[in-house]
Amino acid sequence: MIVYLSNIHVQLNGSSIYHSNQVRYLGCLISSKLRYHKMIIDDIPEIKSRICELYRNANIIKSRFSHCSQLVKRNLFLSYFSSIYCCSLWLNVITKSHSARVAHNDALRIIFGIPRFSSASDAFVANRIGNIDYVLRTAMYSLKQRICATDNILLSTIDNKDLSAIWNSYLYVN
Repeated sequence: MIVYLSNIHVQLNGSSIYHSNQVRYLGCLISSKLRYHKMIIDDIPEIKSRICELYRNANIIKSRFSHCSQLVKRNLFLSYFSSIYCCSLWLNVITKSHSARVAHNDALRIIFGIPRFSSASDAFVANRIGNIDYVLRTAMYSLKQRICATDNILLSTIDNKDLSAIWNSYLYVN
């Protein structure tokens, strides 16, 4: 039996409630898909949006600040690319060859005028800037600390074992 969600009609206090496959919550796009008969949360549209944002910001910085010193470019890179909104939720999505990783490396190359064939890792070290692994690790650690310190009853039900399992799986992925 196949049930199409668009055919379901739900009313609450006389008002119709409509189903949506995507919703924007706190600036983050949340969508759901049925895959293998399970409802999953799909982060791919949000990640694509953030990748476009990385390239857009890199090109804006390059065009406006191309004649600035390396120190100014470093500070701009740290300001714009050391924190990617919602990236702490991308735990199992970003692998070693993911396009978000490539976009972060390309942003460094664009801003500093580094050739494509050169090593991005060497450029991150030479400029004393953390790569995307560092960004993801600090975002995940920050999320862990906020969950541990919250007074929210729903979030406080997540105990240290659950957080440790999440943290360990993140360390395993990266």
